[in-house]
Amino acid sequence: MSKISWESLYENFKSIYPRLSRSSVYFRPFGYMSIVVYFEDGMRMVYDDLRKQAHITG
Repeated sequence: MSKISWESLYENFKSIYPRLSRSSVYFRPFGYMSIVVYFEDGMRMVYDDLRKQAHITG
């Protein structure tokens, strides 16, 4: 079983949400198989790679 990096989760996010990823600035780990993506306008979004879904947190 290979290890999954946080960068690969971010790459998955960018492939699923290409329009949103254009305005993303950076990301941080957030729990198990999840990252928080920060955007230029201050919005934050949690991306769950297990469910391949994202939701806005603020």
